[in-house]
Amino acid sequence: MNRQICQNSDDKLPQRQTEFPQLMTPVVLPDGNGGFTPCQELMTEEELIVFLRISEISNSDDYHNVTEHLKRVRNLPRIHICNKTLYPREAILKWIEQETTTKK
Repeated sequence: MNRQICQNSDDKLPQRQTEFPQLMTPVVLPDGNGGFTPCQELMTEEELIVFLRISEISNSDDYHNVTEHLKRVRNLPRIHICNKTLYPREAILKWIEQETTTKK
């Protein structure tokens, strides 16, 4: 087995702070016990409910109904993999930005 060791590895690696700034900012969700858990790039519906804080702001008894409404009426972005609905975090953030209204 022939192994090569890079003499100056700093020149070969991308500068994460400039080329990949999103990798330097951890995204976390509250875990309900006073701690936090990492937010996945593709969220389940339960993770989406926590991410959007639906349980904190909705009077609904069934948060699934709130997400169904957002999908039908507000075009909430989602993808389907293996018959499961997943919500891409970046698409959700862009959707929030588009849905945000400002009053002048």
